Amino acid sequence: MKISFQQAKEDDWEEVQNLETSCKNKYFFALTCKEDIIRYLKNSKVFLIKDNKKKIGTISYEVKSKGHAYINGFTVHPSVRNKGIGKKAMEYIINNVKGFSKITLVTHPKNLPALIIYLKAGFYIYGYKNNYYKDGEPRLLMVKELKKE
Repeated sequence: MKISFQQAKEDDWEEVQNLETSCKNKYFFALTCKEDIIRYLKNSKVFLIKDNKKKIGTISYEVKSKGHAYINGFTVHPSVRNKGIGKKAMEYIINNVKGFSKITLVTHPKNLPALIIYLKAGFYIYGYKNNYYKDGEPRLLMVKELKKE
């Protein structure tokens, strides 16, 4: 696999929608309507994860405040999971949020593959919130402290 990253544009909304939909389950809150995806692409720095030219996932962040980036999206198509793509994507995003002192994210406590990636990348759990996305499911609040450069 030759993994690369490309910043997504508004025109990529259908591919982002397909990736979100392919990953949707009880533990992953997916964006499925066009309007939500367009807003996401406008308000976040979204990267398409590619294997050669095939789009196989996304990872994104938004700036919450000075020094604080929030990972607000992360998908890997089910057909290519367990091949180290998630780990590479997390390394990529951590290396691309220069100038921030922390990165935060939320994840379902039963989303073990994602949780393992986050913990290995140096995130720690700092909180728990019931019904975070108004879907009746809890989420873990996670943070990684960064050294300012």
